[in-house]
Amino acid sequence: MAARVILTEANRFRSLTAEPECRFSWQHIFTLPDYIRVWLDSFYSHGELYRGAVQKGRHIIGAAPLIIQGQSASFIGHSSVCDYLDFSIAPGCETLFYEALFDDLKRRGVKSVELRCLRPESSVLTSFRKVVQSRGGSFCSEPDGVSMEMDLPETWEAYLEQLPGKQRHEIRRKTRRVELFSDLDFRVIDSPRPSEHEINLFFRMFRLGRADKNCFMNEEMESYFRRLIHGLGAAGVLKLYMLEVKGAIIAASLCFDYRDTVFLYNSCYDPAYARLSPGAVCNVFSIKKSIEQGRKKYDFLKGTEPYKRHLGGHGVQLSKARITI
Repeated sequence: MAARVILTEANRFRSLTAEPECRFSWQHIFTLPDYIRVWLDSFYSHGELYRGAVQKGRHIIGAAPLIIQGQSASFIGHSSVCDYLDFSIAPGCETLFYEALFDDLKRRGVKSVELRCLRPESSVLTSFRKVVQSRGGSFCSEPDGVSMEMDLPETWEAYLEQLPGKQRHEIRRKTRRVELFSDLDFRVIDSPRPSEHEINLFFRMFRLGRADKNCFMNEEMESYFRRLIHGLGAAGVLKLYMLEVKGAIIAASLCFDYRDTVFLYNSCYDPAYARLSPGAVCNVFSIKKSIEQGRKKYDFLKGTEPYKRHLGGHGVQLSKARITI
């Protein structure tokens, strides 16, 4: 039985996986409908929104969130703020999904598709490639940056033991220096609605940390981050870690917790406490908390900053695909 694409309204797209007929789950944090809504509210300016649900019989086997501009299509989202992008497809239904998608895009006059921020396991690089080539189109892929991640062991001590000796020593030295404070507090804010005070502290430290971060956090980007915190807080995946010493918040790590993976989206610290390495310690404590909660992976996301490797991360090559229909 062939599959077909059904374009959905925003509200139905958000609730697809709650429907009894649905056979897929959202692939990554940046494919969640709650995240897509945040991105659209923050950055969307033009193009036709293509919220495609691929259906086989009564069953929904996947979702295709795209923007069509003229004869070109791309994912909803942008590589500047979205670390991974992909389609969400029921296992074993990849070929049916891509056949339906290819045919529908071609029927709508789409001539080219650019898909960025693809992880190595993305079926775009395998199943979609085969479908495109079998239908006479062209498919090429190339590197598109690197992300960093690590598998988490079952215990904190096991994590420390898997690090090189120098890095293990540095982590112990920095955490012990902070732990000497009797009024140390490490908070995990995971409520659906973080307080404005906590959010404002995050922005204050973000802008104080480095000149480039201050430039990055312009009015448009701050609006996006506020929507992101509220939107993914309401979705139940927000983790805002905050390190407090002597009653003052001195560092924060903005993370998301989804499908046994903790994603470190951004972090900041108060430079007045730089001697304590508060940013590094806050990130380390977030790793420790993730291990205690039984998470399987800690994802530092895109970028190869040295601290990610020092904390145990290894590189994952991302790709982009260019498709001619």
